[in-house]
Amino acid sequence: MKTLLEIENLDIDYHSNGQWQPAVRGISFALHAGEILGLVGESGCGKSTLARALMRLLPRNGRVSGGKVRFRGMDLLALDEKALLAVRWDEIAMVFQGAMNVLDPVYTIGDQIVEAIAEHRPRMRRRDMWRQAEELLEGVGIDKARARSYPHELSGGMRQRVGIAMAIALDPALVIADEPTTALDVISQDNVLARLSAVQKERGFSMILVSHDMGVIAETCDRVAVMYAGSIVELGSVRDIFHRPSHPYSIGLLGAIVDIHQSRPAIAIPGHPPAGSNRDDGCLFRGRCPFAAPVCASPVPWMSLEEGHGMLCHFPEKREAFRRDGKDPHTWDQVADRLRAVEAA
Repeated sequence: MKTLLEIENLDIDYHSNGQWQPAVRGISFALHAGEILGLVGESGCGKSTLARALMRLLPRNGRVSGGKVRFRGMDLLALDEKALLAVRWDEIAMVFQGAMNVLDPVYTIGDQIVEAIAEHRPRMRRRDMWRQAEELLEGVGIDKARARSYPHELSGGMRQRVGIAMAIALDPALVIADEPTTALDVISQDNVLARLSAVQKERGFSMILVSHDMGVIAETCDRVAVMYAGSIVELGSVRDIFHRPSHPYSIGLLGAIVDIHQSRPAIAIPGHPPAGSNRDDGCLFRGRCPFAAPVCASPVPWMSLEEGHGMLCHFPEKREAFRRDGKDPHTWDQVADRLRAVEAA
């Protein structure tokens, strides 16, 4: 498959309390043409930070401090502002978390879609732009008459679908969807995801889908990157991650999903991820891991498992035991007891 995006050892920092704190460390992966990659993990693990860094949309207190991002062989981090503006929306587009934070309340939906088209297609006639905006709305399941509506006149789910329409307006090769169903009810979530998946299949663009919802990732993606404390701890196909997870954190995440077909209780991973100032070169999950050993305090190698499947762990040979024992809530209760003992001391 043709590689569209390559990320190599990407580091991202945030300035806080007078110093730069690590937020994302050593991210590396490739995205192929037409592929959907899911980024999953707890809140604060760096998913949205990574997504925004790829578009160079980090806040003022954020910076990319190392690594490379190549899109079609072009170094995105080296582009000047003019060249970057030419790439954004035309070749790489983004669907943001909250559509109301993206849509301008004083302009109609149609005007905002047309504005994006006009920026990159200045020779196109305005009536053709408007017609395209209406077609885009219909493509995501919204009546074209809504092009003359204002954002506050649409429901949350409709606004998110407008965000999808804006993202695909210029037929980009890559769409980054950052938690596109956040704050929506279950029915609206399903509607938005169904439209996003249908449009992706129809147009064939690649997509990075950021979500904390494992069900959404399983239903939508081809491959999955599990993130913890700013690093990818496991990367593999949907089948790899959901049917044979190998990293203890991945096992814990999947165990936390309530399965109505099984009587076993859901797992709760005790503790919290380390703060940026408390990070070291060892495994960042070791404080919450039921299988941690003294060697986990040393630098962690990336271990390749089957083809296209790998994890950040010292013990790839123990993954079968991890899967077996990680299903037992008592395994994780021992971690909770250990953490309480540390706090008490």
